[in-house]
Parts: sequence; C-alpha cells; structure tokens
Amino acid sequence: MSGFVVYCLNETGEYEAQPLENRIIHSKVLSGFWMKPEWLWQDPLPNVLNIAKELNIKI
Repeated sequence: MSGFVVYCLNETGEYEAQPLENRIIHSKVLSGFWMKPEWLWQDPLPNVLNIAKELNIKI
C-alpha cells in the first residue's frame, strides 16, 4: 500500500499530508482510535469481529 496519503485540516484551514506511523492512521478526533488503511482495500473486506479484536474493542 505505498503511496497512501492522509490529509487533515491544519489550524489555518488548509489540508496537510499527515505521516503514517507503522502503516497506521491515528485519529485526531477520536482519542485512541486508529486503523490500517489497507483494511479499506481488502477484497473481501476484513471481518468486523477480527477488526474489533485488533482495536481492543469488546463486542
């Protein structure tokens, strides 16, 4: 998944590219939330329960 770029609004209202740490996107809005961009392009999509387990979400 090379070439994947995440953009966020900065303090002046302009979009800036954000660095990925270990191929993970960390939310700036939801504290502690993160995701792997490759989940969005998997075919078939990953199992929701497996994702929840990896995110340490109790279902």
